[in-house]
Amino acid sequence: MLEVTAILATTVAAAPPLIFAGLGELVAELKGELTLA
Repeated sequence: MLEVTAILATTVAAAPPLIFAGLGELVAELKGELTLA
């Protein structure tokens, strides 16, 4: 049970940077498209 909790905690801790990186890439792509348009 403790191992599962540790894995979940690690996943939750690692998720935000990945999510923000994905959002950053999306925003960069949108800005690029707006600049071209």
